[in-house]
Amino acid sequence: MNRSKTLCFPLISALCCAAALPASAQISFSLSSDIDYRQNRSGKMEFRGGSLDTALSDGSLAHIPFCAWFRYIAPGFYSNVCAPGTTGLVTSGTVNNINPRYPYLLVTSIFPAFAVAPNEADKAILYAAPASNLPRPQAGFRDDSYTLFYNLTSSDVREYIITRYYQNIGYSSKQESKFTGEIVPGVYYYSFPSLNDPNRPAPISAVIYPMLEGQREKNNTEQGFLYTSVNSNKWNKKGFVELSFLRPNVIKWKGVSPSNVFAGVDTVSFSIKALTNQKNPQSNVLERFSGQPISIFPPYQNGREPQVEVRTPYTSNFTTPPIFDSGTAGVAQIEVRRNFQTGGVTYDYSKRVFQIPVVVVDRYTEYQDLSFKNSNSSTDILADSDGDGFNNLNEWILESNADSAASVPIAPVPELVETFDPFFFFFFEDFFTFSDYYGFEIKKKLGTKPGVKYILQISKDDGKTWKSFKSNNDWSVNTLNYAPSGVLPRQSLIQVRSLVFDDSFEPIQPPGTENDIYRVKVILKKKKN
Repeated sequence: MNRSKTLCFPLISALCCAAALPASAQISFSLSSDIDYRQNRSGKMEFRGGSLDTALSDGSLAHIPFCAWFRYIAPGFYSNVCAPGTTGLVTSGTVNNINPRYPYLLVTSIFPAFAVAPNEADKAILYAAPASNLPRPQAGFRDDSYTLFYNLTSSDVREYIITRYYQNIGYSSKQESKFTGEIVPGVYYYSFPSLNDPNRPAPISAVIYPMLEGQREKNNTEQGFLYTSVNSNKWNKKGFVELSFLRPNVIKWKGVSPSNVFAGVDTVSFSIKALTNQKNPQSNVLERFSGQPISIFPPYQNGREPQVEVRTPYTSNFTTPPIFDSGTAGVAQIEVRRNFQTGGVTYDYSKRVFQIPVVVVDRYTEYQDLSFKNSNSSTDILADSDGDGFNNLNEWILESNADSAASVPIAPVPELVETFDPFFFFFFEDFFTFSDYYGFEIKKKLGTKPGVKYILQISKDDGKTWKSFKSNNDWSVNTLNYAPSGVLPRQSLIQVRSLVFDDSFEPIQPPGTENDIYRVKVILKKKKN
């Protein structure tokens, strides 16, 4: 990235920034720059967007969210953690969805604003910055201040002001040159309205330091972050690099060094995130209603974004276990996050995200390598190497051992099934919509090489003859494709449901089908001409 307009900095350990606001535990000012990059199959690290984020907080509040109410609750009304009752009343603004329409809360600690006046967003400005194209003076701050009365259960009730100002300057994927021309390392000078006299400025300055960027040519050499390999670097036609279903996946990168990532200040983490469209490697990362990305690996944890911090900031590889469903698509990402106190009350929480689109593929060739121990076995995909009546293709897809006659695919058996709606599971987390049915499901493998086709069959004469099993008066047989837009890792199921119910409307085994047996037959897909 072009940094021709930046300042020259000493070692980060020697850097500091003097703020004009008084150092106080309840005052904080953060100035952060964020960039997302995504690597394509040609090896280019593309700029997908960036931002400059500014946040000032003066004053703080802690409360028990569970104990927020729309009406006053007297002390002792509850015997649980809410026993102290209502201690605070919000009169203006919003804090954690509590506002004058839903105003009562249980405060556990509070510090009022100390130096900066609320509700004066027009007086908050950036008035000076390093040499760049960034316009200044610049306003555009958002006021998120709020006021409340505390403590309602004591004789010492007073009004508290908590001041909050935010600014976000965003840059689209087509504005990389604009970002690099405007957001450069150096000291940025801001002015906020003083608490006792809003017309008198309260100045504060913060620093942006150089960070690791996506690989770019500089001084005739390539510098910055780049993924160097994902296994053997096999890319499919859609633009996803392939992960193995059966083997651990080794992802390697380069460009991280002590000159652009600082131990003790920066953390480097790995994760795999879901996409809004799993068929499009350029689609955006899928987010929850809270704005948090949906994580494929590691699994979602309430309250924070799931990530695995690598061994040291300078580690250049990560190995994922083979725990993903075949066909799962997303983006593997390395995130460099800065957590640096740059002055008495100033902080830098900048981050850089480096992504590469990945898809999990189950290959028969890998199944061959891992499954067949007998040198005399025929490993051809259509051979029955162990003589158990199931060819290698069926044993691979249905996950039995093709090299052992004692291991055969498990036949589906109808039973009462309790399931949940995956939409509610992923978006509402703690609210599960359960439904019961009598039947069974067969989970189809996606992303296999070669491609396969599933045929559900039924036998009414103890397996002597078989025919295709389709919907009839007793059963519904449907293929369900979940998450076509990436709500979940994409799934496909063959679902068989009974259409017969008892007197209480509970689904039951259709009469006369008790001795029927079922199986799945797998065949190779015909190649398109």
